[in-house]
Amino acid sequence: MAGGMAVDGLDRATAETLERYGFGALPYDRLCAELRSGTASSNHVTGTVEVPLPGDITALPAMGTDARRELETAGLESMRRGEVGVVVLAGGMATRFGGVVKALAPAVDGHTFLELKVRDVAHVAGRAGATVPVYLMTSFATDERIREEAARLSSAATPIDCFAQFVSMRVTPNGELHRDVTGAASLYAPGHGDLPFALRRSHVLSRFRAAGGKYLFMSNVDN
Repeated sequence: MAGGMAVDGLDRATAETLERYGFGALPYDRLCAELRSGTASSNHVTGTVEVPLPGDITALPAMGTDARRELETAGLESMRRGEVGVVVLAGGMATRFGGVVKALAPAVDGHTFLELKVRDVAHVAGRAGATVPVYLMTSFATDERIREEAARLSSAATPIDCFAQFVSMRVTPNGELHRDVTGAASLYAPGHGDLPFALRRSHVLSRFRAAGGKYLFMSNVDN
């Protein structure tokens, strides 16, 4: 696992999961060393956190105005040129819905979060008469189930491709490997910050750009 860490005592299944989901690309050794030495401060906020001031956020033109219609026209034309795609974050640990993958949990009238998200994209693609690709970021905990559902939901107007975020191992506050009550390493999906790196690793971004893509709209699967 070059770039990651050679950890003694890992069972074969855990080692294979780490290998499959890119653990070797993570700076695990360095981060553990920083915790042990007390120098892990790169993620600490040192400035002042404040709410945005009036004028910091530009509001969209109101619905029904000429300015809003101009933006809508520009967006539809961009989709017709194949410049627009959608990224949906559907990774994580599948722990907040009673062990069920959140993307596949029923949300409205029996439709899952993922199904509603894809239908929303399909509606907009239909208005534009365009193809809008959908890229789903999964995790080691959600990948297989979501790929199965993605195959069912994929269509010519909204082709779906899946790519996985990274996996890592939990550590103690002093930088030592954390093991659960059975003695096994505790794996986790690092978070949404994985997105640009996972896109690059999977070659999804390069394929999107090679096909003329310019704009990726990102959202979580449940918003």
